[in-house]
Amino acid sequence: MNDDASQVDGGDADAQERAALFPPEKRPFFDASRIDGTKNQNVAWVDLMGAKSAMGRSLFQTANFIGKIHTAAFTAAHDREGARVYPVIDGCYITAGQQEIFESVLRTTMLSLANAFVSEEKMSQRFLVRGGIAAGRIIPGAELAKGSNTLQQRAGYKGAVALGTAIGQAYMAEAKAPPFGYFVDITARSFAAGKKQPFTSVYWRWWDDGREKDVRRREIILSELKAYYRWVASNHRGLEYPVAAYEEHRERAFEYFRGGWSDETATNKAEN
Repeated sequence: MNDDASQVDGGDADAQERAALFPPEKRPFFDASRIDGTKNQNVAWVDLMGAKSAMGRSLFQTANFIGKIHTAAFTAAHDREGARVYPVIDGCYITAGQQEIFESVLRTTMLSLANAFVSEEKMSQRFLVRGGIAAGRIIPGAELAKGSNTLQQRAGYKGAVALGTAIGQAYMAEAKAPPFGYFVDITARSFAAGKKQPFTSVYWRWWDDGREKDVRRREIILSELKAYYRWVASNHRGLEYPVAAYEEHRERAFEYFRGGWSDETATNKAEN
């Protein structure tokens, strides 16, 4: 047998061995060309602050916190056309095509969680949440599942996943939000799904619609946050809440809930 024939036979043997070790029929199949398209959506990520340290202290207590976040979001989105909730470990993504519905779901979700905060008398049982907002094209789970027969057969998958850059941008925006507030990514300040205008500020003050009762809610939330952070200052080591972090979060909360811009006029500056 010449060398060339030996190499061919050796190549065939190697291919057969590889096929035996890595059978083609065992490869996961997914074909993205089956996906019909993407959707313009508003996206929010609502998250438990300090989830890692909370789980380290008490898994069951943290389950209470996260369960309340998921419950608040699903309740707020119930029967709201086009609104979807995707629960993920320590928080959830909320999406909606119409901005009016999106804002309503986010407002109701955060109000419910603020209710849990101010109504809890024990500081150790209180928890903080915050959210990030973005906008863009996403692939919802129902579309994604079309790429695989296996995924299509699992109904739960369709409501548990979504893909898109707006998902990641909402996640990153959350880190800049104050406790019980929303930070708006530039995508949602440049573009709005639906017919409404985009958000106009990096902070969306969900409680600010001009009604007297919502002004009073803001005042109560701010008062309770001040009390909570006084408690944190005396217990931050046990909470594993670094001083620099809680001071930054506290100042963001105070700025967010004081009611808007703290503007100085040219006259005031001149007088000072």
